[in-house]
Amino acid sequence: MNHINSNLSGIYATLVGRVDEAITLLEQMAEEQTFDWFHLIQVTELLKNALLEAEEGYIELAVEEPDSSLTDLPPH
Repeated sequence: MNHINSNLSGIYATLVGRVDEAITLLEQMAEEQTFDWFHLIQVTELLKNALLEAEEGYIELAVEEPDSSLTDLPPH
């Protein structure tokens, strides 16, 4: 289970880092007033890729540890 927590922490840290990078780019665009389609698409792709990478890591972890609670739904 410690292996799972370590991997989840890594997935989370990567996701947070990517989101922080996207926010920084948006803040720079606002500060410099350099809004353009290229930069907006760049931020969009950064966020989509971050989510995709996190999702893939989570799925890989669930496959490696099928008996863990990774695939259990939370109670309603």
